[in-house]
Amino acid sequence: MNKLRRQFYSAVAVLFVAPLLLLWGVWVEPSAATLKFIIFGAVFMFLVLVGRWDIMGYLFRPILSVLFLIMSAPLVATAFVAVVWLLLSRPRVTSFIDLSFPLRHGLYCVAHGGSPKIINHHAPSKSQRYALDIVHLNALGFRCSGVYPSNLKAYAIFHDVVYSPCEGVITAVVNDRPDLLPGDMDPKHIAGNYVVIRCAGTDALVGLAHLARGSVRVRVGDTVTAGQPLAQVGNSGHTSEPHLHIHAKRGGNSDSMLDGEGVAIRFRRRWLIRNSLVRAVSPNRGPVNKEVQCEA
Repeated sequence: MNKLRRQFYSAVAVLFVAPLLLLWGVWVEPSAATLKFIIFGAVFMFLVLVGRWDIMGYLFRPILSVLFLIMSAPLVATAFVAVVWLLLSRPRVTSFIDLSFPLRHGLYCVAHGGSPKIINHHAPSKSQRYALDIVHLNALGFRCSGVYPSNLKAYAIFHDVVYSPCEGVITAVVNDRPDLLPGDMDPKHIAGNYVVIRCAGTDALVGLAHLARGSVRVRVGDTVTAGQPLAQVGNSGHTSEPHLHIHAKRGGNSDSMLDGEGVAIRFRRRWLIRNSLVRAVSPNRGPVNKEVQCEA
């Protein structure tokens, strides 16, 4: 919980740092103003790209960006930082698998994902280096009602249905770990309740973790199709709050998520990193996985 609070306070600080940097650029001598604005532009864009906007409120991200442009800050610095960041954040790999997005009921945001550790705490792990943590955003662009509520139902993603991201065979299921209160983490059972799928036509295993207790609908040995309901999102295992963890691996034990070597994943030809948005709707309400490109 302390780590989450630090992330929240860091996000709040963006709203204070940005105006101060702008004023710093305005109040300098004319001969130095251009350099100050360029520095400000670079720092501002870095904060926008790195910040956890599902905590701060995703609507603030485009609002601040528009205000920044209206104030005539230099576009060169903004564009340069954004382009370099996107290039560095996406994995430089030749081997990857394409998956179907595993959630289908609204607007989802990547809370952790990408190559650098600063936006993906899984990056140092050999097996989880390409993992994603996904949250659900409510109508106001927040992942929950309040800052860090203790009520699991206050989190928009809690009990969302999880769908199979690929066709394959179930190799592992854990379904009896309790859903913990936010901040109460279980370091002995890191993945909590989870499902592992051996994707058809590949040597990759895909794991989905932190599922709700008793919600898993499949058994080891079952054959599943892409889009088949598997379970619900919970808060089991070593997790600070409700979210869906997903990653792919190659090698290791087929009943574990914590060994082997990580495999890069895309969703319908799209790389997802922190702050990427996906609008996913149920099949009876329209096309599945209608994606929204939101990167700066």
